[in-house]
Amino acid sequence: MAGFDAAGVEREFFPDGRHRVLLLTNIGRPAADAWRERLPRLDYAEVVGTL
Repeated sequence: MAGFDAAGVEREFFPDGRHRVLLLTNIGRPAADAWRERLPRLDYAEVVGTL
């Protein structure tokens, strides 16, 4: 995951400063109701034009 507060994660989990955070990964299983219906997509002709 990008766009997180790396300094905040380092302060919380590695206060001695020996480790640096490069990436944050969620590990686990989603809840049974975690998925939503897919939002509608535009048709090809609606988004592509030929010059």
